[in-house]
Amino acid sequence: MSHSSDQTPCFSALFLSRYTRWLMLWLVMLLAFSLSHYALADDQRLLNRALDGKTFQNRLGLKGPATNWPTSLFESRKPRQAYFLMKKIFITLIILFVSSVVFAGEPVSKSFLGSVAIGGVDTTAYHLPEVRKEHKVIIGNNKFTVEWKDAKWHFASQQSADKFASDPERYQPLYNGFCSNALSLGEGLVKTDGTVWEFFGEGLHLFYAEGGRQRWLKGDWKNYKQEADKAWAVIIKQ
Repeated sequence: MSHSSDQTPCFSALFLSRYTRWLMLWLVMLLAFSLSHYALADDQRLLNRALDGKTFQNRLGLKGPATNWPTSLFESRKPRQAYFLMKKIFITLIILFVSSVVFAGEPVSKSFLGSVAIGGVDTTAYHLPEVRKEHKVIIGNNKFTVEWKDAKWHFASQQSADKFASDPERYQPLYNGFCSNALSLGEGLVKTDGTVWEFFGEGLHLFYAEGGRQRWLKGDWKNYKQEADKAWAVIIKQ
């Protein structure tokens, strides 16, 4: 029996329930508001210090710029405006990033950088008779890419890409490419690279390692699939 203790489950899909996601968004918005309030207060403090410096200079009858006082808001407003603009951009980026994570769609086994699904393997090629006979994989090309479920699916040719685009549900691996064995064992979402695969019934299953595939080949794969289906149903409802 193959366990996958060294595999990394998908945190957002396992632990972020619908209500937790809303709570996270509210916390981020509260943090953004606090940062904005702090930035405005900071600008007001500098303005007050600058005004105090000007007043003190006038009382002493000094002429010329008070170089020892923080009068940048009067002498040059552009640096402060640029600084405040950068703060707002940074806060906006935080909100957009967290929102994209919190409200992400159905999880897909994809790379962290580039969002390439199942290691860039051509998922339509699994269904070709010669590929199934030789049990090999066909690596896709980023020139032939279809974006689906917030992931980039690569294909070996434009024909394969068009085939997938016309009916992605038919050619996609079950559980969007996550390890079927890990799901059946209750280990959550474990990414795969598309190199270990097998058809059980009519479904295309991907595995993290050969041990998981062998477990299904030698064991009661129908029962394993039922367990994986249950785990997957819970995950996509979260």
